[in-house]
Amino acid sequence: MLALLFASILALAPLPSSPLVVQAASAPQKFEDLRQAFESAALGTDAQARLAALEALVASGNPAALSALSAESTRVTTLVDELEAKAFRTRGLIERKQVLIEQWKLRATHDQDAREPLERETKALEELRTDMAKFQRRLEQERPWQAALFAGTSQWLGGLQADKRKKAEGELLVDASENPNTLVRLAATDLLGAVGSADCAAALARLAQSLGESCDKYEERLPKLMAEVHKMEARLAKEADTQGDGFSRASMDQYQALKSDAAEVRKRVHETSQESARAAKAAAAAIERCNEKQQAEIGPTLLRAYKKSKGRGRRAVIEVLSSARVEPLRATLRAQLAAETEPLARANWIDALAAQRDTQSAAVLMEKHLLDPAWLVRARSAAALATLRTREAIPVMIARLEHEEGRSRSDLGRALTSLTGQDFRGNVQLWQRWWKDNQAGFQVAPEDAAKSATQAAVEAVGVSFFGITTESQRVLFVVDCSLSMNFSMTPKNNPTDEPGRGYDTPDESKGEISRLTAAKRDLEKALGGIRDGGEFNIIGYAADVWAWDDTPTVMSPQTRKEALDYVGALEGAAGTNIYSALEKALDMAGVKAGATWSKPAFDTIFFLSDGRATIGLTTETEQILSFVRERNASAGIVLHTIGLSGAQDADLLRRLAEENGGQYVAR
Repeated sequence: MLALLFASILALAPLPSSPLVVQAASAPQKFEDLRQAFESAALGTDAQARLAALEALVASGNPAALSALSAESTRVTTLVDELEAKAFRTRGLIERKQVLIEQWKLRATHDQDAREPLERETKALEELRTDMAKFQRRLEQERPWQAALFAGTSQWLGGLQADKRKKAEGELLVDASENPNTLVRLAATDLLGAVGSADCAAALARLAQSLGESCDKYEERLPKLMAEVHKMEARLAKEADTQGDGFSRASMDQYQALKSDAAEVRKRVHETSQESARAAKAAAAAIERCNEKQQAEIGPTLLRAYKKSKGRGRRAVIEVLSSARVEPLRATLRAQLAAETEPLARANWIDALAAQRDTQSAAVLMEKHLLDPAWLVRARSAAALATLRTREAIPVMIARLEHEEGRSRSDLGRALTSLTGQDFRGNVQLWQRWWKDNQAGFQVAPEDAAKSATQAAVEAVGVSFFGITTESQRVLFVVDCSLSMNFSMTPKNNPTDEPGRGYDTPDESKGEISRLTAAKRDLEKALGGIRDGGEFNIIGYAADVWAWDDTPTVMSPQTRKEALDYVGALEGAAGTNIYSALEKALDMAGVKAGATWSKPAFDTIFFLSDGRATIGLTTETEQILSFVRERNASAGIVLHTIGLSGAQDADLLRRLAEENGGQYVAR
């Protein structure tokens, strides 16, 4: 098998022979020579030399080969992870830069001053594309080597005697769970998923569950730590107001120490959560390598683990079940969904079946779960039917539109749009008319089919904020009020707010407005889409975070006027505390991490920003994303994001929306 893999890789990327190839293929060598040849070739770029050295090491059958294989697995896995992360970020930067350049091109047709920044941005785009090409070339070189390394390790394990194989897998499991080096743990986890036995699959699932439970324990420490941080912030503010020379050094030192402690715990939550997800993915990969009998046996084992666990531990087990694409586990998922009584658990099992592309579950989703008392379950059912590309769901969902309102109607409309390529939002009459005219012989649209809403459909929508629409009547708006929001919405000399270049201020004589003015105008329109009786609130943030009201507010003529007055008075202040703004939004919605549905006060959040996080418990993109993802897992709130200016953190905003069922728009 390994020889076939070598041949296929070499056929894809034939390279000249090298001395190492000849050496590896010649007379028998001592194991130490083979190991050194492997390590030397692995660090090179000659694909043939790498593969030949690996084949020779594997053929030796020496148990001592594990250390070399494991070390190289750590190196190449770490490298691939880094390259993929860089490529992902660069792709987002390219997309955003292309939007800016189109704006500059439009201005350059009538404004001579736009030509210089257009050239500058075009040059920056080419540099990003050069970087992207470099990352892609390295990935094209390292991914096949990683695959060959995993395949070679699998063949090497298969050639060992049973007791020696068990010992080797045990050493890898120790690395995956106990090694103090995070990179070694992650690489060992991936390697076990690619080469491990049924016992390894079970052990990796237990590891994922254990890490999830550890993550919950870290999370439990945060509220008390954050309360102390906020208490000190209030104390510092009071000192600044009452003392002429500001707050004391001792107070600031105490604040920094408290904040550092909380930030360290948040970091541990993030890292442990990531390791749990990695272990779950590896467990699923190992299960897929098992025979059908072993796969059937592991399902009940995982369910027992699920029932004994809670919180993130439970979610880790579900992740294993949903990621291993094998029929015995699909049957397990269907049975568990039928027996589940808690809304969040039902929603999670529905997500798992959708991830498995289990078309057999479509019937029960249409007949039962689209009618579930919990809107979260109804939302996940509609999304699952769209994922499963179920034609029979179209008339069923159109019929359900008449009985839904608010976000549930938007959820159905979005699923219908995905299946049909049409966009009538929640307009029942338009959907009924279209289906009557088109149902004969209709084929489900490709998932990436272009969609555009009719004017009648747009007019039927309740809330619209920067082009993102929802029929939800339980909406929370979170608006950036940092000082950069006073800069022009029109990109000029410094669209990315680069320090030292001078900021773009709006030229009112040319009809330009600030980002904050644009946000306020669109927010005023969005508030008009919330009917009397709907619930809403507004959060503003800069370095600090504040809310218009302490609790969700019912819309009425009086509260509408007060809210509009509040929006009109918003002003810019220093700092961009994205983490605390999102934390306050989830707290206000009543979101609590756990194994049961939070039943949040809001089902939709609009989050607007024009820059990157500059202050707060953490400013790291991955930590902010994991915080929201983990907290919102028990709530199901849709999070829409809006980015203003070329300085926006497009990567963060796009992923916040994608990971939480929302849309992202850039202006």
